[in-house]
Amino acid sequence: MSVNHFDSRWEKVVRDFRQLCLLRRQERQEESEAMMRQQLPSSISEWSRNDAADPDAKRARLDTMFQQEQRRMDDLWVMNELLSARLREDFLPVVCSSVCETVGVELRRAGVGRDSGDASARWEPRPASRPSSRNRVAFDDIPSVLDHLLSTGFSAPRRATTALAA
Repeated sequence: MSVNHFDSRWEKVVRDFRQLCLLRRQERQEESEAMMRQQLPSSISEWSRNDAADPDAKRARLDTMFQQEQRRMDDLWVMNELLSARLREDFLPVVCSSVCETVGVELRRAGVGRDSGDASARWEPRPASRPSSRNRVAFDDIPSVLDHLLSTGFSAPRRATTALAA
């Protein structure tokens, strides 16, 4: 048997265990249980059948890998949390502010609120504030970002519907 084929079996065991750790971190219980009961044991069995080492050496290799991968996943999870918080706190407010400003320029260019003397009918962006821990939104959750933007970044023009109806 070639070394590459044996190595690929070991790498599959490692990948499957990593996937299991990730599923558990994401609280995807059904998928992690299925992986734990079916896929990982199958990968380990395939690797073990083709490894010439004694059972104690195999067990030790697996234990070492389990510990290393769990530490690795813990470290990556912490990095993910730190990066997500940084994006929410530093990047998202800047993007929201920029979007508000661009939308305001375009609305003013389109003449929204210009036909009335009512200054409150005009759209005016407000500087984006940092969201508190209570109202943070996920960076990739566009509907929530828009809701947050609407609730904190600007107010929609009140006379736009009457101008459209006329």
